[in-house]
Amino acid sequence: FFDLSWAHAVAEEALRRLRTECESKGRRRVFEVLNRYLGSERADISYKDLSSELGVSETSVRNLLHQFRRRYRGLLREEVARTVKANVDIEDEIRYLCATLSAQGG
Repeated sequence: FFDLSWAHAVAEEALRRLRTECESKGRRRVFEVLNRYLGSERADISYKDLSSELGVSETSVRNLLHQFRRRYRGLLREEVARTVKANVDIEDEIRYLCATLSAQGG
């Protein structure tokens, strides 16, 4: 239970920071649309639908989602780094966090 709570708290804080960054850059709508796809496989994403929803080209959607995911991973890494004693433990903790969330479906 503690591990799952920790994993959710870390992921939520990274997501909160990403939302704040997007809002500060005038990209709240991009956040609202794309945050649902942070963990989605490419096959599960309709870039055409997202293109229509955001009013940008499919290429732009692909680039935005790539940047969005990269930044989220960076923020997640920063949050995990706050919870470990040594930087060498970060990758193991990230793998554990992902495995914990995956085992719970979220």
